[in-house]
Amino acid sequence: MVMRNLIYACVFRSREYIKLFQYLAESIAAYGEVPADTDFLVFTQPDFEEDIRRIANVDIHLCTMDSVFECGRSKLRIFEHDLSKYDKILYLDTDVLVDGPLASIFSLDIAPDKLYALEEGVVSHEFWGGETPLFDLTLIDRNTTAFSSGVLFFRNSSEMRDLFMQMNTRIDLDVYEKKIPISGCLEQPFVNYCAIMSGRYNNQLLKSFVQNNPVNLTQGIAVYHFPGGPGWYWRKLPAMEDFQKLMRGSRSLKPRLIGKTYDWGPENSITFCETHLSTFFGQVRDGNTYRALNENVVEVYFGGFHHILVFNETLTEFTSIRKVDFQITNCRIKNGSMRGCKEEGIP
Repeated sequence: MVMRNLIYACVFRSREYIKLFQYLAESIAAYGEVPADTDFLVFTQPDFEEDIRRIANVDIHLCTMDSVFECGRSKLRIFEHDLSKYDKILYLDTDVLVDGPLASIFSLDIAPDKLYALEEGVVSHEFWGGETPLFDLTLIDRNTTAFSSGVLFFRNSSEMRDLFMQMNTRIDLDVYEKKIPISGCLEQPFVNYCAIMSGRYNNQLLKSFVQNNPVNLTQGIAVYHFPGGPGWYWRKLPAMEDFQKLMRGSRSLKPRLIGKTYDWGPENSITFCETHLSTFFGQVRDGNTYRALNENVVEVYFGGFHHILVFNETLTEFTSIRKVDFQITNCRIKNGSMRGCKEEGIP
């Protein structure tokens, strides 16, 4: 039988997380280029089902979670679902945006006995199991790197089924029998502890494909994660909305700018290249950068200053605001006649 692959997410408790899921689902549909042999499964509660189905064509696994901790833990219940037709499984938190082909991840050759995740933190910190306490720091170097549980990639194997069972067993023992205080990162310390102490993890492979709390788009990164505290949707939503604009702008504005040159004063100019900004202020300098912020706004950096450029619809002119002192520069596209730039100092 030809095996399929699975993406899954969990949406519980707060309706704001439906909005986060919408951003995730829309980014997957727009930019994920999901392979035809891949299904999308959502764990959610009954009263969310209609909204989830309206947002995306996904399979639904209904269950009820009675606490914030159990909502976070829900990702660890994946083996309670029928996985018989799946080989590779990718878990994505709802505070994730996809900006590249997910085939780049699913095509990775991964071992059946390893849980793949993005390197983050160290085992001595409470977010990863240091103060719960889980790790015995006399047996493991306190600076051993840990990982985020926001993006997990693994095989549907007996080894992974056993690892997830260990995680759930340890949670039941510590949280519900021993009544050990729950970490601010909920299930993440238990995921780290069980995977690291059994040697069943790899926190390096995904570093070329996944990034946490991005500022700029990075070549090759397919998955951007916006951690900021479980349940803290009021921090995640604005960050994800701003980054969506950056993703859209990179696709819609940047291709239209490449090759265009604009006058910056009677003798100077800037040119948008594929990978950098080229400037001419007496001499050509290519070590400058730019990034699209949305469909008509670009941030550029040259000469030691950051400038925000706001373009008109036809990209024939822009207004620049220099960040350090709010100096305004109005520039037009270069077309053979040297058009000057009007500059005004803003006090």
